[in-house]
Amino acid sequence: MLAVATFASTRSANRSARIADRVARTAERSLLAGQRPLLVNSRLADPKQNVQFSEGKLLTVCGGEATLEVSGDAIYMALAARNVGTGLAVLHGWYVQDGLPTSRSHPPVEEFTSQIRDIYLPPGDIGFWQGLCPIRRPRHRRSRWRCARRSKRRARRPHS
Repeated sequence: MLAVATFASTRSANRSARIADRVARTAERSLLAGQRPLLVNSRLADPKQNVQFSEGKLLTVCGGEATLEVSGDAIYMALAARNVGTGLAVLHGWYVQDGLPTSRSHPPVEEFTSQIRDIYLPPGDIGFWQGLCPIRRPRHRRSRWRCARRSKRRARRPHS
């Protein structure tokens, strides 16, 4: 009789623990869902923002716009943004893709470019994103051209 009572109380305790764990996970999910940032482009009526890069370059971004400036060795990019979510947005990397996306998958994290400093956008406020893309010019344009010509010649040769 004692074994049956022990088994029943253990089973009841396990069920209570599972229910408590499920309630805690549900509460945590709802809390996290309420604290998510959502970034959109800023409004045209938003004020201008001055964006300074670590190299000392200064760009001005108007509301609802982006600014792109090409210099001799880099492309400076800035974008006005607004956080319409309820959580703090932290921007610490970016990825540039040419052309239209062909799928809804995300690129691997290793392909993102890290920001030199994190950019924070508080909920319900405006901010900016900035990125610097260095222009890597080939050192030997002729050598690239020669390599391409050699590979074409090799393709034309008959194999023996």
